[in-house]
Parts: sequence; structure tokens; C-alpha cells
Amino acid sequence: YLTVMDGKNNFLGLLTEKDIARKALFLHRSLNDPKVYELMSTKWPFADINTTVDECLKTMKSHHVNYIPVFDNLELVGVITGEDILREAV
Repeated sequence: YLTVMDGKNNFLGLLTEKDIARKALFLHRSLNDPKVYELMSTKWPFADINTTVDECLKTMKSHHVNYIPVFDNLELVGVITGEDILREAV
């Protein structure tokens, strides 16, 4: 995944490998042509810094995603992944 920010460091969305593959194929375009804003996902579940790990897992499961951005008062502070959670659990 790639976090997409504007010039003022505001979070705009995420660009994932799935986004690139799916949307480029759907648009019938070469991967050299599309701009990031054409392929990125803007409607993404998120967590704030006080969200529990269990809540993150439930959010990931209900939205069928493997990672979610984490915010602190509207500022992106990171992305938590299922792999992050699994690594800490072991």
C-alpha cells in the first residue's frame, strides 16, 4: 500500500496493488498511463490511536481489508496491518 497525501499533508487515500491491478484492467489502460488519483481508494476504514487491536481486527474483517490507516486528531500517524498484529501476537 501507499498512503496518498496532498500538498498540505492531508490524507487523501491509499493505493494498493489490488487497486492498480483491478482498476487498470477495468480501464483497459497501460499501467504507465493512469494517475494515482484515478486508481487510489478514498473510502477506507480507519482507526484512531485509541482504537483497540480487537476493534482493528473486526474493522479489517468487516471491510475485507488487511490494513487500516491510524489517525490522531485527523493527522495520519501510521497504518496498522494484520501482519503487524500477528507479529506482535507471536
